[in-house]
Amino acid sequence: MLDESSVKRGLATIRFAGNSLYAIMKRFERNNPRLCAECKRQGRVRYGDELEHIVPLWQGGAESDSNREWICRDDHKIKTAREASMRRTG
Repeated sequence: MLDESSVKRGLATIRFAGNSLYAIMKRFERNNPRLCAECKRQGRVRYGDELEHIVPLWQGGAESDSNREWICRDDHKIKTAREASMRRTG
């Protein structure tokens, strides 16, 4: 069970899943082409497989569309590994 103080101290991250996540993805997709944002920054065009938080929730990022972007699977793996390392080392 998560208590509010754990969430505020960064000990827990609340995430959407299931139907709630699906609804967020469909709404975001209506207004944002499903292209990988990281690939676009590097001059490539690839399909955005994953809906990702730009600033991770555990780093204080907002649970809002302004903090979301599409990202391809390859870039998602790289970003996830980098963030996991950052989270372990503080």
